Parts: sequence; C-alpha cells; structure tokens
Amino acid sequence: MQEEPTIDTLNQTNNINPVTNTTAKSSTKKIPKKRDEKWQRNIAKKARLEGISYESPVAKKNKKVEARNLKPACSCRAKCFEKLSEEVRQTIFENFWSGCKSWEQRRQYVADRVTKTVKVRTKKASRRKYNFIYNFKVNDKTINVCRVMFLNTLSIGEKYVKICVSKKNESGMTEHDKRGRHVPANKTKDSIVQSVLDHISSYPSYGLNLSTMYKQYKEKMVRAGKSESEYAKEWFYRKISNLKIH
Repeated sequence: MQEEPTIDTLNQTNNINPVTNTTAKSSTKKIPKKRDEKWQRNIAKKARLEGISYESPVAKKNKKVEARNLKPACSCRAKCFEKLSEEVRQTIFENFWSGCKSWEQRRQYVADRVTKTVKVRTKKASRRKYNFIYNFKVNDKTINVCRVMFLNTLSIGEKYVKICVSKKNESGMTEHDKRGRHVPANKTKDSIVQSVLDHISSYPSYGLNLSTMYKQYKEKMVRAGKSESEYAKEWFYRKISNLKIH
C-alpha cells in the first residue's frame, strides 16, 4: 500500500506531471542557501552572549555596543575590596562571561549566588520590602559581598539580578527562557491539515474540481459537528491540494 505523504513532505515539490508522468523542467533559479551564522542579527546575538563588543542590528542610534569589562571594586564600610583580590575578581568575571555558554546558565549562576530575604521593619521608612544577600564562592569558600562589589565584578545591573532571582523556584532552579518558544496563534492545527489530506485522498488524481471538492469537504465537516475554527478555509484547502497534486 502506498504511504500517504506527511504534512512535512507537502512542502517539497517533486515536479511530476500527474497526466504524462514525466518530470517537468523547473524554470525557477536555485537560490543558494544563506549561511545564517553570517547574518548580522546572529553575529550580534552571539557577541552579546559572550559579552564582547558588537554592532546592534536594531538600534537606530548608538549601534556600537561596548564589550563587558570588570568594573571597579567597591569602597564600602564592610571592606569587601579586601575580601577579593583583583585577580580573583577577574577570574570570576571571565568564568561568568566565558564559562557560561547560555543565558540559562548565567541566570542560574546569579540565582545561586543571591539570596532574597524579607526585610525586617525598622523605624526608618523605606519602600523596600526585601533584602538581597550577595556572595561569591572561591575555593569552596562562600564570601559575602556588598551589592556594588557583586554587580561590578560580574558587570551586570541590579534589574538583571532581580529577574534571575524571581525565576528561581522552590528547588533553587531557574525557569527556562520562554521567549520565541510559544506556538504562533495563527498556526493551523495538524488535525485540520490531516482532515484536508484525508478528504483529498478520497478523490482520483485527475479531473479535480477544487470548488466542488471544498464544498463537499465543508458539508462533511458541518455534518460531523465541526465549527468554522475546526476545519480549513477554502484558500488553505486549495493550498494543500496544489501541494499534494503537483
């Protein structure tokens, strides 16, 4: 039994004439595949991940984005600058930007090194409800540091820290970034595509009248109790028909 074409294979053109059973010569010029690693957007994305300088493909002004650099140590009363030498700080910085191969790893690192606690009420009025305790782990030893030392050593902002901490669940793991991973709202359901395929397969591959076929398809869907959102529109039915037949 001949296997029905899958949804994915409908997008591949076989150039077979269903009447003469011969291969038609394509008049369309072949377009060479683009090497997406050379696209400006992907170059910028990779550079941003690594913390090196790059040209922003979306910014209208100040397209040049400077590389991340180790910022000056703090001068706090806790004397955090005496707890970490510049060599150690440089190593932490390089491990953060070179050692972490994804934004997920980077967020997890920050979430592991920052603890969020409820602020104890004091007589002095303050809008802050929480305190953040920062630390670095050096030679298996946890060293608490102030906010400025932490942010400047990693060359990140306070907002980024709050985002990382907010994504941490009860087990201490951060949630994955969901940007760009949702299913498009206008994507046709596979069940609808399959219903079109099944209906087209019930007809011979010659003498097809798509208007009549779609009318019968729609009537069949309505009899089955399907709503308009559960079966294909005529333009989509024709699109699938043309891909399958030709």
